[in-house]
Amino acid sequence: AMMKLSPSVDPCDQAAGAPLDLQGVAPGRLQNEIAGEAAEACEAAVKAYPDVARFRYELGRALLASGKVDEARKAIQEAADRGHVRAMFELGHIASSGIGPAADSAKAISFYSEASDKGDPYAMAAWGRALFNGVDVEQNTGKGLDLLLKAAAMGHVNAMNDLAVIFKDGRNGVPADEARALAFLKAGIARQEAYSMSILGLPARSTLTVAVCKPKVVTKIVTKVKVVRTPAPKTPTVTVPTVVKPPQTDTGPAPWRGSSGDHSGSGGGQSGEGSGGSTGGQTSPEGGSSGGL
Repeated sequence: AMMKLSPSVDPCDQAAGAPLDLQGVAPGRLQNEIAGEAAEACEAAVKAYPDVARFRYELGRALLASGKVDEARKAIQEAADRGHVRAMFELGHIASSGIGPAADSAKAISFYSEASDKGDPYAMAAWGRALFNGVDVEQNTGKGLDLLLKAAAMGHVNAMNDLAVIFKDGRNGVPADEARALAFLKAGIARQEAYSMSILGLPARSTLTVAVCKPKVVTKIVTKVKVVRTPAPKTPTVTVPTVVKPPQTDTGPAPWRGSSGDHSGSGGGQSGEGSGGSTGGQTSPEGGSSGGL
């Protein structure tokens, strides 16, 4: 039977590939960086290349990011059954965190141990941490420290942080070594690891120091100037309305009006006292009338 091989990098790899996956072909994304459309791309990849185990694992990661836990666990289990090592670690992570069913630390340790023996750095870090601290397993400080060192050498940032803390304070019989602690912190910071930066911000109980690099000043010499002509904005046209005067009709001079009203013409005569007639005779003082002489 012939196995159908996939292209070197598939859209599924770009959308849901895992960091430091020994059987992966892309830089990978953290779980919270997987977008919703990743599941569709990986379903297409599984359909096109059913024998490629990594596509089933990446499909499981995409489904897990979408909250479809049961479907995700099934796809990851299928990938592990087909020999994908990181899928074994992922099953251990699901078992330890209690995603879906109840947490099962013994089952998780079994997956971590198996994947670690196959060289997966994530599994080495998880299994080494458990051995170093004696969590759910008999403590073996030497083997645990060795696995953490191997995982860090392969680029696992959390292992670098674990080692930085171990060497910073000295733990479980491992003597403090501030130079090694600082080296692991600087390696984490170089990978933009926030936790590595936060360790340096802990209350100062030691003499850990980090060299501060001065920013390089770059002087740029301008040799050409490009003139861009921008047209001036057009002035809006203002329309002034024309005032139209109403036509006047000449009807002659208006009549004069006095202060008391209309002025009328004169008319009517004058009335005087009437004159009486003369007396025909005189009365004498003696009471008789005088006659003619």
